[in-house]
Amino acid sequence: MKRLTDCIISYIDLIDVKKQMKENSRRAAKLMSEIHSIVWKTCGSFSCHSEICFWNDSVLLYAQLRSQTGEHLDIMKEVQTLKRAIDPKSPSYAICVQGQSFPPPEDENNKHEHLHFLKASSYAFSNCSHIEKYLGPVFQKRWYIDSRIKKRIRIDATPTKVLFPMWPKRENRTIFMYDDNIYFTARRT
Repeated sequence: MKRLTDCIISYIDLIDVKKQMKENSRRAAKLMSEIHSIVWKTCGSFSCHSEICFWNDSVLLYAQLRSQTGEHLDIMKEVQTLKRAIDPKSPSYAICVQGQSFPPPEDENNKHEHLHFLKASSYAFSNCSHIEKYLGPVFQKRWYIDSRIKKRIRIDATPTKVLFPMWPKRENRTIFMYDDNIYFTARRT
């Protein structure tokens, strides 16, 4: 089996799009299309994220960690750049989790053009989904950041913190939650 790859998975989702779809499906569809254009225009110059998937009202970003100084900050600044581009059109929240991505299927000789393996496939992605499901409705914050990321960067804002069981072992990690307008800077050493 191939090795797992250290990574940061970030998930951005628009707030209240389902509500908008019920009220005016055309307006909601137009909004989602506009968000797709924003992602397309904004992410083309990103250097830290090797895979960015977007659909409906969601964006999934994958960044491989390479043990380089300052890479956590660079990755988070790209996520922040995208979120800031999206928010004037529609408020969003971002969930960022560090983990390890699963290796792609072993059979490289049997390629299928219509199949695409997500590099973001990982427990980190599963943890993003669990954070969204269990913490989102309770806290309704704009940023949810895993302690593994937070300890590598500085955020000049006061967080709400909660211990949350993370996959694969369901061990508690601190999730730092923030309202909008946070700024990432290098951690002082």
